[in-house]
Amino acid sequence: GGVKLNINDVNSALKAYDEIMESVTEKAPEAKINGVLMQKMLPKGVEIIIGVNNDPQFGPMLLVGLGGVFVELFKDVALYPVPLNKKEACDMLTSLKSFKLLTGYRGSKPCDIDALTDTMVAISDFALANRNRLKELDINPLFVYEKGVGVADALVVLNEEE
Repeated sequence: GGVKLNINDVNSALKAYDEIMESVTEKAPEAKINGVLMQKMLPKGVEIIIGVNNDPQFGPMLLVGLGGVFVELFKDVALYPVPLNKKEACDMLTSLKSFKLLTGYRGSKPCDIDALTDTMVAISDFALANRNRLKELDINPLFVYEKGVGVADALVVLNEEE
């Protein structure tokens, strides 16, 4: 009960706040709550996962695939060592069975593959620059739109030594 969607006015925001506080208090009475975060809900787009796992043997590896619940359902992902360039990012995408969803499948508008590959390269560069500190990074979902991308949820885990 810690996430509330489709809050469109002050009354629904207050109600959602009360429900969240009640849920957290019930499930974790010892929790110290300093507030809640409210943010604008992103419009739907094609859901993509981008992740990095810093493998002890191979170094940072970038994963991309169909995101949201589909990553577990279809297991349609590509994996590549960082750093990667724009062409390699594009090759990763075209290797996915689900790539057609990004190109305007069945009358939907084509997605901004350029913005997606730019994002992949930027995450690759970040992972490489922070390889001594970064344990893992997970963006799921990253919404890809006709123009641009939007991060709906992200997690960064640092090594314990840091």
